[in-house]
Amino acid sequence: MNLEDFRALTAAVCADCFAPDVQATPVQAAVDRLRPVIADDSRQQELQYRALRDLVESAARREDAPYGLYVALHDRLLRDGVFRPPLDGADHLLLFDERFYLDLHEDIAAAVAAGQYADGFDHFVRCGAQEGRRPHPWRAALRLAPPAPARSAAEVVATLPGERRLATNGIHAPIRPLPRPLGINLIGFHSANLGLGVSARHYYRFLVESGLDVCPIEVPLPGVRSGHDTSYADQWLPLEVPAPHAVNLFVMNPKDITAQLAHHHPAVDLAGRINVALVFWELPRLPPSWCPHLERMDALIAPSDFLKYAMLMDVAGPVVRELPHPMYVPAGLAPDRQRFGIAEDVVAFVCCFEMASDINRKNPFAAIEAFERAFAGDRRAELIVKVNNPRWDPGFEPHLERLHAAARRCPNIRVFDQVLPYRDVLALFASCDALISLHRAEGLGLVMMEAMTLGKPVIATAWSGNMAFTTESNACLVGFDLVPVHNSTQAAYARGVLHDDARWADARIDEAAHWLRRLADDRALRERIGARAAADLADYQRRIDANELVNAIRNAADRRGIALP
Repeated sequence: MNLEDFRALTAAVCADCFAPDVQATPVQAAVDRLRPVIADDSRQQELQYRALRDLVESAARREDAPYGLYVALHDRLLRDGVFRPPLDGADHLLLFDERFYLDLHEDIAAAVAAGQYADGFDHFVRCGAQEGRRPHPWRAALRLAPPAPARSAAEVVATLPGERRLATNGIHAPIRPLPRPLGINLIGFHSANLGLGVSARHYYRFLVESGLDVCPIEVPLPGVRSGHDTSYADQWLPLEVPAPHAVNLFVMNPKDITAQLAHHHPAVDLAGRINVALVFWELPRLPPSWCPHLERMDALIAPSDFLKYAMLMDVAGPVVRELPHPMYVPAGLAPDRQRFGIAEDVVAFVCCFEMASDINRKNPFAAIEAFERAFAGDRRAELIVKVNNPRWDPGFEPHLERLHAAARRCPNIRVFDQVLPYRDVLALFASCDALISLHRAEGLGLVMMEAMTLGKPVIATAWSGNMAFTTESNACLVGFDLVPVHNSTQAAYARGVLHDDARWADARIDEAAHWLRRLADDRALRERIGARAAADLADYQRRIDANELVNAIRNAADRRGIALP
């Protein structure tokens, strides 16, 4: 029986059995008529359940519908195991509230106590629904998870573009099998075009490939930041449905975690779970306001030793574990200089940053100044300043104009502020000869990791999170002076939010200009450093072991007395 026929049959059965003049037991009659047509196939059965649930929710909105009889039919079928629910265990799907019913009806409570009925639900099915008694207090309609996807998680990641590069020939990194599988609710901005979204997508694929049972929970962002990558949207669990696993892994920062908990979404619930956070921060000390929120976690994952020491300095309680960050590069990326307007006879440098990450922390102005000193009007080199999400917030406009004004000082500098898909941003990197990042602070530095994985030399400030993977042999490191944090454009780095002695790095412009000239003059040097960068990033990927994460989770569970599979 197809789904449309089942829906029509169910509606007809309810209309027939629940008619006002029916004197027999209408609920049992409806159950008996529907039971033989319930599918054996689990996916088809789940779709049939949803059709029934839709009818029940529709009856709740109609004044002329015998809603109580629909509730009794729905709960009877679930309690009898006729339907296997979308998630393990049917309790969260049941509509009848036993305690409410008995508290509301003292006569029924007395009858149950006297043994006339097995419980309140027995009374409700046999006669209470027909009498019009309320089965539960007011409740919002339950939005169910997406139907069980036709693809398994393993099938999904097998079709995702890209690979974790282990060597310059692009071989996949080997995945170490886990001794015991573990379920993780992966909560993050899975579809968003920002760094945390990229991290959530990389982690989803890595954990699935490592053999974990991963339930991705998509947290939508306001405005236009979400919806850019829906490659595994069929796997997402809606926020309105309780998450299935005993472990939460948040790929977001404390303010975002706290904001989600304040919404009381069933899918984002700390109670009775092991809670882990993958956190990004760029300074040696965490904001004091973050610490109470992080101390609610059982474990913290640091993607760099720089960030690990910041966590150990300021957070008491959770286990802090450093774990290299997985990186998947889309397969088949090739330079396309014509597409990006890059002449074949120039040496192209690219600087790339996200406006919402604080333009003064990312410091593209230093890259522009270094390029001016190195080349002035020398047209054999070009600098492309790629700006991500430049107009997401109207408050960015004055900073964007300041950037354009700086770029206009030199004819071979241009600002590229077109919004691009992730693959196309990496295609831009592949089309350039080198990347420059004179950041004041980074928690990790995904942009640098991406360029180095593609075999591009990187000119970078020799301070903060990128030192987890940049060295004097695989990158062009630039000296710096530590200075007080000032002139930040984002509230996260404002006075009163940070420690009074907060510092970040000012890269030495003359050193950066020196590296720009050397790379422009020496193609062999560019190729040698780029090849070393790709090889070292492959080794970095080789060191990632999901067992380190799993062991931290199991240790936290043992301390709290929570049993895990």
